[in-house]
This record gives sequence, structure tokens and C-alpha cells, in this order.
Amino acid sequence: MAEVQNYEGALDKGLEGVVACSTGVSFILDSSLCYRGYLIEDLVQNSTFEETTFLLWNDRLPKTSELEQFRQDLSREMTLSEDFITVLKTIPTKVHPMAWLRTAVSLLAHWDTEANDNSPQANSHKAMRLTAKMGTLVCAFEAIRHGKEPVKPKSDKSLAWNFMYMLKGGQEPTAEMVKIFDTCLILHADHELNCSAFATRVTTSSLSDLHSAIVSALGALKGPLHGGANEQVMLMLKKIGTM
Repeated sequence: MAEVQNYEGALDKGLEGVVACSTGVSFILDSSLCYRGYLIEDLVQNSTFEETTFLLWNDRLPKTSELEQFRQDLSREMTLSEDFITVLKTIPTKVHPMAWLRTAVSLLAHWDTEANDNSPQANSHKAMRLTAKMGTLVCAFEAIRHGKEPVKPKSDKSLAWNFMYMLKGGQEPTAEMVKIFDTCLILHADHELNCSAFATRVTTSSLSDLHSAIVSALGALKGPLHGGANEQVMLMLKKIGTM
């Protein structure tokens, strides 16, 4: 019987050293994060989440008229339909928030007439709808789990403003709070090929639909070694309290 050789030492662990793809969307060099060649510090200082999203999707900053149209398109898609909210209220809320959000995004596909259309135009429409509705879904969960009615977003306000507004049950946020959250959205918009982005690419590579790809990303983001790490930081800060 031939001797079985052990080649374990010759194998890379995980995906270490393996090139999965190349990207021009973003890159991290030392302590600097860049989107499409723009330093994150400059974007945080001079841009908004909506403008940064346009940059990431189109490889350029928008003209004034384009940005206004982009904002209007996002605003038009922020609101959740009443029948969809009725279904959301049937999802158990005594679960991890990411588990609830994962289910809600999956259900959202049933209200999207282009859900199974993988054409570039349809995917662009779905990306717009998902980006606009994600914050509304999170705030709906917060309201529903406390026995309250979800607050409707205001179409003349930004995504960051509306998130803080809906999260606080209809209380208008301060400009400082909006700026802080808008900064957070920009900082979290893209980070090369992280775990959730990779999960999305794997699902998309099978020619599955966009909603399924985002659900895959949410499943990966929920893990304690990825998005769950932020959750642990929040728990630590609450435990520390004030000095």
C-alpha cells in the first residue's frame, strides 16, 4: 500500500495569498481608505452619503443636477408599503436584529416586480430601492419590537436625516447628529473585498438575483468576526459607561 503523503503544510489557510478578484472601487493602504481614488477624509469633509454612493456606483462624482436627481430617486424609494409593513409585524422580534433584517430583505423581493430580472437596468433600480429602504427597515424593526407604528420617512430629507428621525419615533434630529451618522454611512460604504462583499460575489456569480445576494451579505455580516465585531464594541462601551 502506497504511503499517504501529508501536504497540509503546503496549503494556504483560508484564502490567504489567493487573488479572488481585482477592484477599482476602493482600497486600503496603511491607515488610508480610498473610494475611486478619493481619500475618505476628503469625502467625509466635503461629501454626503448620497454623493459618495453615486461615486461608488458610477466611478465619478455627480454633477449638481445629477446629484439632485439621484437624491430624488432615493427619496422616492424610502417608504415601505402598508401591506409590506403588515407582513413585517408578523416576524418575531425576539431575535437578533440582523436575523430580522435578513428575513425582511428576503421578503422585500416579493414586493419587487423586477426581483428576478437580472438586466443591468433592473439591477440598478433594485440597488436604488434596497439602498433607500435599508434604513427604513432597521427603524421599522426598532418600532415594531417596542409595539409602536413605524414612522414614515420625509421625502425632502437625506437618508441620514431620515434614519435618525425614524429611529427616534418622529423626533427631528440635530444637524450634528445627522452629520455624525452621515459620516458613519460614508465610512462603512465599502472596504475592499470583506467577508460580506465576498459572500455577495459568490451568490451573484451563480446568476442569482440581487436580493439573494444582499441576503447572503447580511448572513455574513451577522457573524461575530465581521459586523458582529461592532456590536461587541457597543456592548463594551455600555459596560464601561462614563469615566
